[in-house]
Amino acid sequence: MDEVTLQTVSKAAYWAIKHHDGQWRKGGDGPPYVTHCARVAETAARMLGDSSPRQMNGRHAIQCVAWLHDIVEDTAVTIEEIRAEFGNTIAESVEALTLNDEEQRNWELKLKSQIEAVQSASHISVPMVKLADKHCNVIDLVTMPPPNWSPEKVLGYANSSLQVAMECYKSLLETTIWGVFSINPEEIEAVLEEMKAAHKALAISLVKHVAEGVA
Repeated sequence: MDEVTLQTVSKAAYWAIKHHDGQWRKGGDGPPYVTHCARVAETAARMLGDSSPRQMNGRHAIQCVAWLHDIVEDTAVTIEEIRAEFGNTIAESVEALTLNDEEQRNWELKLKSQIEAVQSASHISVPMVKLADKHCNVIDLVTMPPPNWSPEKVLGYANSSLQVAMECYKSLLETTIWGVFSINPEEIEAVLEEMKAAHKALAISLVKHVAEGVA
C-alpha cells in the first residue's frame, strides 16, 4: 500500500475544496458541496477504532477517500490524476465509488453498481466511505430534501440507500477480510440506526403527504 500521511489527508481536503468550489448541495439551495465531503470524512472517522502506528496509513487513506469520493463524478478531475497525486490504493477506492453517466441516470443500475462495488471491494475505505456517504445523504433528506423531488422520490432514494448501507454494514463487520484494521462496531451500528430512524421519518412524512392529498 502507498504511504499515506496526515499531509496527504490535508492535500485531499484541499483538492475537495478547490475542485468542488462553486458547487452546492440540493440543487443550489443547500450549503457548499464540500461540506458534504467533510461530513463523510467525519462520519467515517467515527466508525474507526483506536489505531496503532501501523494502522495510521490505512486510517489516513480512508480519510482521503472520504474527501475525494465525489470528485471524479462531479468535477473534471480524472482517476489518472488521483492516481498520480495520491497513489493506487486511494485511486482504486475512489474509482470504485464513482458512477458512470448511465449509472447516475438509472436508479436500478446505480443500486446494482454500488452494491457490487461494496461486495468486491479490495480496501476497507470503500464500504466505510459508502456507508458514511449514504448516512449523510439520508439524514439530509429529512431536513433539506432537493426542492424538485417528490416525497415518493425522496423515500425511494432512502430505500435504495438503506439497501446499500446494509451491504456496507455486513462487509465492515466481516473483520477477517480487513486484517489489522481496527473498527468500532458500536459506532457502525449507531450510524446504521441513525439511517433507519431517518428512513422511518421520511416514510411517515410520505404517509402524511398522501393523507393530505386525499383529504
